[in-house]
Amino acid sequence: MSGPRNIDSRREEFRKYLESSGVTDSLIRMMTSMYESDERPADALQFLRDQFIQSAPYIHELTAVQQYLDAARERIRTLESENAELREELDRYKPRKYSQ
Repeated sequence: MSGPRNIDSRREEFRKYLESSGVTDSLIRMMTSMYESDERPADALQFLRDQFIQSAPYIHELTAVQQYLDAARERIRTLESENAELREELDRYKPRKYSQ
């Protein structure tokens, strides 16, 4: 029978997922903040959205990391190209071994 028992196990699995990813803690902190506030927000859902945005990594930090990563990848491409050219040049000047 895959009725209530299956639903309960799926719920429990989902609950554990939310806990392990930090969603439950974040929601509790946000709800507590709203509860302890002297004035209730006019739009509770918008309040929670704003709280999520504030708790997320700042976009400028992500942008800076992405720019650094792009620059590092470009530097790697340049160095790999330079390395290949130098290896070719080195191969031209290496003494060749002749078999007798």
